[in-house]
Amino acid sequence: MDGKVDREWWFSDGSGSYFGIYAFKATSQYDAEYPTPDEFWDEDKISSLSISAKRVPPQEFLDFLESKIHGAKAEAGLGGY
Repeated sequence: MDGKVDREWWFSDGSGSYFGIYAFKATSQYDAEYPTPDEFWDEDKISSLSISAKRVPPQEFLDFLESKIHGAKAEAGLGGY
């Protein structure tokens, strides 16, 4: 492991497209000045994550994620983004 990615999750839409979410260069595994992986992931709000996609534009996955988050917040009565 080169320390650039601490954790990652990959998803498939069933038609051969893959989407990934990961923390890129975000923890002390990459730079000792950054928070440890546990500190990073224990935050109430994560400042940024990276996404990537294979076979489709990453924006499609980002749009999908945002719609799911918006829907979950609305269901919980938390309003918009």
